[in-house]
Amino acid sequence: MNKLELELLNFVDRLVEEDISSLSGVYINVLYKWITYFHFVKALTSVKSIGLLYRNNLFPEALLLSRALTNIHINIAWILNRNVDERAQRYADMERVMKQKNLESTFEFKELPTIYINSKKYKENKLKAENILKKYNYKSYSSVRNWSGLHIKDMAIEVGFKWEYSVLYSHLSEYEHCGPSSVSGYTVKNSVLFRPNKNKGLPLLFSTIEQFLAIKLLLLKTLKCKLLQYSFDILEYDKLKSNNKDQITYLISEDRILGDIE
Repeated sequence: MNKLELELLNFVDRLVEEDISSLSGVYINVLYKWITYFHFVKALTSVKSIGLLYRNNLFPEALLLSRALTNIHINIAWILNRNVDERAQRYADMERVMKQKNLESTFEFKELPTIYINSKKYKENKLKAENILKKYNYKSYSSVRNWSGLHIKDMAIEVGFKWEYSVLYSHLSEYEHCGPSSVSGYTVKNSVLFRPNKNKGLPLLFSTIEQFLAIKLLLLKTLKCKLLQYSFDILEYDKLKSNNKDQITYLISEDRILGDIE
């Protein structure tokens, strides 16, 4: 691991610890703000996990979480883009639908105990889920593909993340689904490596930091927090990037890294 990798990983560690300390246990009673905070916490744990995986030579597995981070960014940016209360409520409503959908799917393979099917709790939950289906004009559980009612590509395009979806997200999906283009990360000549190469390690770390900082900014603005510490974080990150321009390579594109922060 080279000096820049260590510097970036140490920066990630500091960001994570700083935010765990300052933003944990926040009490929020407005739904869209709570959902924004939830997405931030998911991003925080993903970033921490990326650092741990990277340090332990599990680079391709870190790429999977980088894809998850992109998903989180698209999700919360779409919710906050417009009709915020309506979209936040839909997100909350669809939790029950998705859980009930998964439960109903098990019936195809294993019949649940009669005592459970006849229970008051099961009947109430099923009725609530069915009412939500009607609320959003779904005919059945099988017609529910995505909580938002849109493909993630359409969500990304709406919030100006077409590049992030078409290039970064799609490429990283190959690693998640063990697609053909992920093979080279594990091979040298005819050998399959148990310690995959990290030829895209620096772009992953830069992308991780930039996505996380962008998600954090959405949270801070939503909660109307002061941006002083965030500004210091940006300055420190920009210094790291500017001092190492000759070492920056790109995950996919030759002309940009994800998430240039204005």
